[in-house]
Amino acid sequence: MSGLVLKDILNLKRYMKQMGIILIVYLFMSINFKNPNLIVFMMVFVTTMLIVTSMAYDESTKWDKYALTMPITKKDLVKSKYVLLILLALSGGVISLISAFILSRFIGVVDYKEMLQTGGGVVLASLLLFSLLLPIIFKMGTEKARIIMIILFTVPTILITGFSKIIKDLKMPQLTGEQIKYLGYASPFIVLLIVFLSYNLSVSIVNKKEF
Repeated sequence: MSGLVLKDILNLKRYMKQMGIILIVYLFMSINFKNPNLIVFMMVFVTTMLIVTSMAYDESTKWDKYALTMPITKKDLVKSKYVLLILLALSGGVISLISAFILSRFIGVVDYKEMLQTGGGVVLASLLLFSLLLPIIFKMGTEKARIIMIILFTVPTILITGFSKIIKDLKMPQLTGEQIKYLGYASPFIVLLIVFLSYNLSVSIVNKKEF
């Protein structure tokens, strides 16, 4: 299984130049807006999105069909993608935080605690969103899943914005600082549970597929 992950990482090396360009663009945007958190937010999502690129590449080369002629199981194929997803999210978080820490020293906006909270939150959010997306990709393929990916990215933003406005307009009780703190502590475990459930669903889907 580690060989499958290594294969994906080597295939993604060809996109390092594009990733470098994107990093530079967001660095300039962060400098312009004097907001180091911007690069943290965008870089994690851009890096994690490479999981879709990896799966699209496998589809175009019919890799899964070839891989199954070797001592590799369908479960191994699924597991390798989830391991890659976690590695991409974590590496995106580390790279973006290092960039943000360095940037903050130059622009004079230093709030390491806020940057760490932003980084952790975005890593968890990206794991959540792509865990919802992966079973759909395994079921429908990357091309059809791209539309659903757009929906997954936009609908929550619209709902959260709308819900926040409703709470404000109706003067409904909001979460207290203590409740938000406990929610923050619980969120990693909730996301890990969703990743686990997503993985098992994907295994079930792939086991029923004919390659």
